[in-house]
Amino acid sequence: MTIRDFRVSRRWLAMSLVLLPLTLAPAPLVGGEEGAASPQELVQALRQAAAAKSISQMVPLIHPDDRPMMAFGMLMGAGFAAAFSDNAAAATADLEALQKKFGLEGTVNPSGPPPESQEEMAAAARKAFAGVDLVGLIRALIAFMDKHMKDADTPSVPKVPELESLKVEGDTATAVAGGEEAKFAKHGGRWYLRMEK
Repeated sequence: MTIRDFRVSRRWLAMSLVLLPLTLAPAPLVGGEEGAASPQELVQALRQAAAAKSISQMVPLIHPDDRPMMAFGMLMGAGFAAAFSDNAAAATADLEALQKKFGLEGTVNPSGPPPESQEEMAAAARKAFAGVDLVGLIRALIAFMDKHMKDADTPSVPKVPELESLKVEGDTATAVAGGEEAKFAKHGGRWYLRMEK
């Protein structure tokens, strides 16, 4: 299935972008490092980045295992943005160039039947994006959508509430902020946000 096969409404596109890449607010990096030294520092970085309204800065704080699914959703979102752009031909050309740069050759899904479960979809995404610079890809897709989506269709960055509770168990942690649960995990000595429920 290629990018051009996707045809959805602008409203559905806006909803999909809110639910996937903007479920978590962006976070700034210190000294170019990924992740954060602790869950508390991660939440504080999220709050600071939300105030700065910089979506692309969140990407290196997403757990590496969750980035393929995020990239998958962002690539679909970019395809929708291109299809509904006021200049669809130029947007499609830009997207094809972006995909070529990252070795994706215009394909969203791997060949074969579509995944039937979230686990199968995650496995397919990992396979499709194996060896791809996902931080660079997602940031490039965000820039693409900033260029080709109308302001009214672009979701705003949500506020990040204060941390209400935190429970750390080894290399994982669970927090409550604004009545919502957030999950964290340690990877390579740094803490990251998990996007899995």
